[in-house]
Amino acid sequence: MPKRQRRHRQDDVDEAYRKVRAAPAFHSGRKSRGPLGLEIVLRAVIHDYLRHSRQPEDVPAKQVRLRDALRRVAAAHPDDSRFSCLALFNTKPTPLRLLCKALWDGCDMPERPVNKRRASVLRKEQDAAKAAVVAVFEQAGTDLGDGPPPPPHPLLRTVTVAERSACRTALVEHGIVRMPGLVSEASCRHLLSRVPGHFRNKDGKFTPLTETMGLGARGAYFDSDWSLPMLKEISHRIMGSLGLELPDSNTKSVLLGYAEGGENWAHQDDNKFFKFQALLMLSQPQQDFTDGGLYVLNGDKDYAKVQVDFANRGDVVVFRSNDKFFHGMARVGKGEEGRTARIAVGLFHRLAVK
Repeated sequence: MPKRQRRHRQDDVDEAYRKVRAAPAFHSGRKSRGPLGLEIVLRAVIHDYLRHSRQPEDVPAKQVRLRDALRRVAAAHPDDSRFSCLALFNTKPTPLRLLCKALWDGCDMPERPVNKRRASVLRKEQDAAKAAVVAVFEQAGTDLGDGPPPPPHPLLRTVTVAERSACRTALVEHGIVRMPGLVSEASCRHLLSRVPGHFRNKDGKFTPLTETMGLGARGAYFDSDWSLPMLKEISHRIMGSLGLELPDSNTKSVLLGYAEGGENWAHQDDNKFFKFQALLMLSQPQQDFTDGGLYVLNGDKDYAKVQVDFANRGDVVVFRSNDKFFHGMARVGKGEEGRTARIAVGLFHRLAVK
């Protein structure tokens, strides 16, 4: 590229960067933007906005356009974790939605995107994904008959002093740890048998993870508390096994389900007064699904990724859910028996303030 043309393009980026920073939305909710809070990363995203067509007929919705940019920038810098993690980021939180608007205004994007064909295709894909996730919830535990009775104690296996120490060290150094087979098989199978009932009782009112919402793909969660006494007890015992105390304000349990291709993009949860969360796996890895590991991104280490995978039903992954850490779930693959169902329970969430 001729030097004059390179200079012209850099001047364009500089000007757009100034306009993005001057946009009112940029100064609202600037915290919790992860790598997009770094100037070098934001400039790369702005360059993508300027490099590709800004003709109304070519431009998709704002959230989709931002995801396009994040994926392209990530692919262009595979060896730099500040950039490569961009494709993993959830863009729904308020700070990122505001940045999305600031980018749109600062890069002189069209007033109203009109790429109707792409919007129609994406809508059909997301409708099909929602139907697949509904099937995951409806068919949960179908091989259990009427469902096993509530399991006898103990609900959890014993955690040794050495394991407790190793887990606590991993949480400090890496922000995530897997505790294999922590919850009994009987407990997991009983909980799995209760999933269809919870789904029906909530009238299928869940939050789907979709690209247009900036959350992820082919998954869903119930934001309402799955308030089973067993789950409350399991939550307290997990924390106790680590030598930690679980506040009563963080005993909410959330049901999550994913179909093939499901992803949960990296985010932080509204849990700022308690730094841990956990996930209890109810499905059987390999048999019901493959991949779908949990990961954290460490903001103090250029958003370096540490991922752990599930090996068995009853595995529990405990992770740091806020402060410098973001967490997400890798894409889910088809299980060995030709089906895909990844059902788990999110623990230690914050109860709604009454």
